[in-house]
Order: sequence, then C-alpha cells, then structure tokens
Amino acid sequence: MGFTIGIREMRTGARRHARAAAT
Repeated sequence: MGFTIGIREMRTGARRHARAAAT
C-alpha cells in the first residue's frame, strides 16, 4: 500500500503531503 500511494503522490507532485502522510 506504500508503493501505490508513493507513485500517485509523485505524479501529483505532493511530496510535502507524502511526508506528512508517511509520518
């Protein structure tokens, strides 16, 4: 479930949100 969200977040360019969601 991590790789799926990582690809979508990278495509959306939401690197800031990705860090908050990972925490």
